[in-house]
Amino acid sequence: MIECAINSDIAWNRNEDKSDSLDKYNRETFDALLLRYEAPDSRNRWDSPLFVINFNDEIPFDEIMASLYKRKAPKPNLSTQSQPLTSTNFLYELDCRTQQVIKIILNSIQSGQLRNIVIPNAKETINMNRSLSVAELSKLKRQFINYSKMHPISDNELIVSAFVQFINKSI
Repeated sequence: MIECAINSDIAWNRNEDKSDSLDKYNRETFDALLLRYEAPDSRNRWDSPLFVINFNDEIPFDEIMASLYKRKAPKPNLSTQSQPLTSTNFLYELDCRTQQVIKIILNSIQSGQLRNIVIPNAKETINMNRSLSVAELSKLKRQFINYSKMHPISDNELIVSAFVQFINKSI
C-alpha cells in the first residue's frame, strides 16, 4: 500500500492550480474529504506493507516491487479462504434435522427424562441438569445454524451428531 502524504495546504493549492474546473473540488467538499480520510496503519494486516511517500520524495520502486513479488504471502484466514462447497439443500437439511432433535428433547422433558436422551443418528446422548424451555432450545438452534453457515458440515449425516455435541457443550 502506498500513502501519498501531503500537507493539506499544499493539496488545496494544487487543487486550485488545476485549469479544468470540472476536476477541482470546492472548499467544502475538499474539507469534507479531509475529515473522512483515514490514514493507513502499518500495524494492521490489511495496511501492510505500507510505503509513505512525501510530496517531494523519490518513489522506492525496487522496494515496492520486492514487497509485492518477493515477499512471503501472509497466512490465510477466514476472510481469504474459500468456503467448502455444500449441498444445495444444506440449510434446509440443517433446519429440519435440528428441529427433529429439539422435538425429541421436548418430548423427553415432558416425560420427565433429563439424562441419557437418545437421539437417532447421534453418537452421544443428551444429558441435562435442568429442563430447558422452548425459547432456550430455539436460541441454541439459531446459534448452531449461524455457526454452521460459517463452518459448513461436509456430510449431512453428521448434522445431528454435531448439534447434539453443541447442545451438550452449551448447557
